Amino acid sequence: MNYFTKEWYMTMQKTDLHFGLEKSRKAGKFSEEYFRKLYKRKLAEFIRFERRMAEESMYDSDLEELEYFDEYEKEDIQRNGEDAVLKPLLIFADQPVDLLEGVHDEELKEPVVFDAERHEAIFEEVFQERLKSYEEILPEKIRGRIADLRVFTLGKATGKVLKKVKKLSNRNNRKVERAAREYHKYLKKAKPIRKLYKDGFDLHDCRITEVISEKGKLTIDLDNSGGFTDVERLVLLDPEITLIENELSGFYWLYEEVYRKGDRYELNVLLSGQDGIKSYFTVTYDKILMVHGEKDWGDFE
Repeated sequence: MNYFTKEWYMTMQKTDLHFGLEKSRKAGKFSEEYFRKLYKRKLAEFIRFERRMAEESMYDSDLEELEYFDEYEKEDIQRNGEDAVLKPLLIFADQPVDLLEGVHDEELKEPVVFDAERHEAIFEEVFQERLKSYEEILPEKIRGRIADLRVFTLGKATGKVLKKVKKLSNRNNRKVERAAREYHKYLKKAKPIRKLYKDGFDLHDCRITEVISEKGKLTIDLDNSGGFTDVERLVLLDPEITLIENELSGFYWLYEEVYRKGDRYELNVLLSGQDGIKSYFTVTYDKILMVHGEKDWGDFE
């Protein structure tokens, strides 16, 4: 990898460190009481948000029922005209969600299922993961100025710390963008590689499910359900693997670089394992074939 290296990827993870961070003078002094109050408030906000999402999801489901008509309603439309039957329903469906409470017979309406304890556990898990992440990625110069990293993880920092974190994020963002620009400059001069991308070579977040190495051919099967492509298989002809740090199966495709090497091509891939391990894979080849499948795009359509 010339540009999208492991170091580049780690830098990219530090471009949004200031997002959601708010200035607080109380964050300048270690206080167990302040941390507990802040944690309790953030947890309550999270629970309220998740509960509201669950309730709105149920209401959306209720509104979808308005689109269904049985045979009697169809006959009513034919007999009295479409406006006479549909207009009251359209007015009803246009009401704010809070006005729709109780509109169904209580015997027919299922209660909202919301597991507060499960969401409390989710909040704690995410909090611990972010805390560990900040311990690893924040420079010592900034960590040394933070009185309580737990408070920082909950989104509070002194004005001086906030300023330094924003500066770090901006500097990292410039590094990330500079690397991307350099690779794109190369692509402008490499028409066959540009065509490869135009044909759907966008495998970010696809998971490698199987790798089959045969004489003169390397086949890589992909689970593209988490990605933004319908490519489900790569076939590299006359391949020569020059670098492989881990077994490919089970790894997620992060970024790639493709280069012309004489009369052949070189594919460099940065992969990520379930445990966060980053891995390089490099292979030269004569030609690459992409097998497209039918992808359920769901809400992305």
